[in-house]
Amino acid sequence: MRRRSRKAVLAMLLAAAACGHDWNAPDGDASSPAEDGEARLDAVEDAVADGEADAAGDHGADGSEARDLVEDGGTDGPPPSCGNGVLDPGEECDDGNERNEDECLDACLRPWCGDGYVHEGFEECDPGGLGIVPGCDADCTLAACGDGTTGIVPGLLDGFEGGTLASPPWENGTPYGFAPVAGDAAEGVWAVGSTNVGVRDSTAWIQARAATSGRVCFWFMGESADRGRDEFRFLVDGSAEFVESRAQLAWLQVCRDVTPGVHTFRWEYDRGRRAEVAGLDAYFIDGIDTGGPFVEECDDANLENTDACLATCRAASCGDGFVRADHEECDGNTRSCVTSCGSLGVETCGPACSWSGICSPPAEVCNGLDDDCDGSRDETFPCRAGAGRACANACDRPGTELCDTTCNWSGACCAATELCDCGRCDDDCDGLTDEGCVPC
Repeated sequence: MRRRSRKAVLAMLLAAAACGHDWNAPDGDASSPAEDGEARLDAVEDAVADGEADAAGDHGADGSEARDLVEDGGTDGPPPSCGNGVLDPGEECDDGNERNEDECLDACLRPWCGDGYVHEGFEECDPGGLGIVPGCDADCTLAACGDGTTGIVPGLLDGFEGGTLASPPWENGTPYGFAPVAGDAAEGVWAVGSTNVGVRDSTAWIQARAATSGRVCFWFMGESADRGRDEFRFLVDGSAEFVESRAQLAWLQVCRDVTPGVHTFRWEYDRGRRAEVAGLDAYFIDGIDTGGPFVEECDDANLENTDACLATCRAASCGDGFVRADHEECDGNTRSCVTSCGSLGVETCGPACSWSGICSPPAEVCNGLDDDCDGSRDETFPCRAGAGRACANACDRPGTELCDTTCNWSGACCAATELCDCGRCDDDCDGLTDEGCVPC
């Protein structure tokens, strides 16, 4: 049996206390995981010690210093052999190999979260005996905002050099997403490209939820089949931060400043109504870097922004732009109200996230009313709708210029009646001249 140092194996056993997987938790009758770990370790070491004593020539009945593991008439056989594929006494498992990522460690112990190995099909990561480490929660899952465990969420750094989309956990579009492409990459050998070539009214997309320290950068290149209509887009939490429709046949790096925290980053290539294929008819991305890691302030496993923990795993606070239920009346927003003069005003949110109680009047509008509560009506306009002033028309006949419905002077000077002046002027502004007059 390959023996580890007692300290090293015990450290792994103690780490199991922080993990919650039933499939790999230490077993035993001890009152604590630490005592259980000691018992498991002692059992394995006793088996080895007994085997070593027998191998050294103890062919009679064993004394009190060692226990017989197999009753064989006083003559022990070969010592138990961890790794022979046979479950010998003192072993918890034996799969006959030296791999530590399967269901049996090379020490013939069942694996557990915290043993330092990432076990296929059960764990996403393993912090070993260190407890929580950046990017890996104590339950051996990758840290992520929304998983219900407060921890350190890693940033997204991916050049796709594995040739797959397995890590980080990308979400790829259906039926059209992005696929790994080898060859002309911005960095290394691999990039990913859109797959909706020649498919009109289609969108290929890929996204991941990750942390950022405040700045996101990526490389892109591509060419649309219908420039000006097809679009390549980069979105953060559903909001477009970058849009391109022109040909970009050389790799170009794009960087955008983003609020530090956890966000959903998405890349899209949106095809228009034309189905023709021209040029590349695809866009490619590579070398994504969101910065990080990000230390969560909270994690309540939901995407609500009205409780104590925001969807970005930041603690809710006055000024974050979200109204916390049962704690705040408002948060940076406004509401309508009625002013002292009867107009429709606006009430702002106070610094303590409660309504200010002050209804601010609107600006004056042309309506014949006192909107801004200053005691005057339409005072900010050239005139009040319907008002008139004396004027003279092009024929020097006196008339009246009226204020129109927009509170501006109409520019038309109209007399009460038409003056017979042989067609020189339309005095009464009815579109006719000298109506009712004797022809000249």
